[in-house]
Amino acid sequence: MVNATVATWAKQDLSAARDWVEKLPEADAAKGCQGLMTSWMKTDPVAASEWLSKQAVGPARDAGAKVLIEQIKDTDPERADQWRKSLTPPAAK
Repeated sequence: MVNATVATWAKQDLSAARDWVEKLPEADAAKGCQGLMTSWMKTDPVAASEWLSKQAVGPARDAGAKVLIEQIKDTDPERADQWRKSLTPPAAK
């Protein structure tokens, strides 16, 4: 629900959606970041990437990075690989 809400909101008011995502509790932050990046990557991938690079490492940033990777993997595989390497490694079991 958060993902879809933010994706739709970002199409209408990107800065308000971005500000809201930045204030989400950790439990919702990954879905919020995913929704934000889904819309933002379609309109301004450079700004979206810059914003994401300034976010704290963790699940929310990883969720946004996965959207970014998916969007650019065919057009900019080197940058996609850089983002892939920035993902938080899975916890050892």
